[in-house]
Amino acid sequence: MAVWSAAEHVEGLFGLTQEGHVVHAQWSRWFSLTALACLAATLVNPYGIELHKHIVEYLFSSGTVTAQVAEWLSPDFHNPRLHWFELLLPLGAAAGLWHGLRGRLAWCVLTLGGLHLALV
Repeated sequence: MAVWSAAEHVEGLFGLTQEGHVVHAQWSRWFSLTALACLAATLVNPYGIELHKHIVEYLFSSGTVTAQVAEWLSPDFHNPRLHWFELLLPLGAAAGLWHGLRGRLAWCVLTLGGLHLALV
């Protein structure tokens, strides 16, 4: 949500028309307010901010299960079941670049960012 809001803000700043500036600025405000409301809603739980602290400690400490669970590791391209993944990587990159060339910054950033996250 934050990435989309930032992309809308940038598109609003560098838009070609005045109407584009206004529309992207409105969408940017809407996405920013929605992201803040979602963040505030996550704090409404029995543990408050402590839940977020626990999640951050769990994900970023060196001795956690994240280094051993296969779903959280980088893809192993020697696995024969991942050939479909190798085929989808260039297609995803092409789709991200296509969106970038069309001036759709949010779609470009989300597509290429998703590819990056799939590989790390």
